[in-house]
Parts: sequence; C-alpha cells; structure tokens
Amino acid sequence: SKLFIDFVDTELNCKVLDNGYRILRANRTYLIQQMGKAHQVKLFDWLYRKTKLNTFRRMKVATVYTDQ
Repeated sequence: SKLFIDFVDTELNCKVLDNGYRILRANRTYLIQQMGKAHQVKLFDWLYRKTKLNTFRRMKVATVYTDQ
C-alpha cells in the first residue's frame, strides 16, 4: 500500500479481479522504466546559479514525455 498513487493500482486490481482474472505475485522480477527524456531549462538553471534556491535547482531539468 505504500507504493499506491491515488489508488490507481487498487482500482486496476479490482477491475482485473472483477473480470475473472487472478493477480500473481512474482518476487524476483523487476521493471525497467523510462519516464521520458530530461531536458535542461536554461532559465531555471540561470536562476538557480544566481539565487541558489532549491526551487530553481529542482526545476532546471524537466522531463519531456513523448509518444513513441
């Protein structure tokens, strides 16, 4: 339950079970996931260098999601 985000996984699991499927647990598997490509935002990089505020440090790299 610590990994669920806004009950999305719970809702998906309920739909799977309601449609007659089972959910199996595989402890030795893993998923390699790419969330998008990171792009530097020059304005926020400049602002971070000038102010040293963590807000700008976190914003200086943005993830761009594209359909592949």
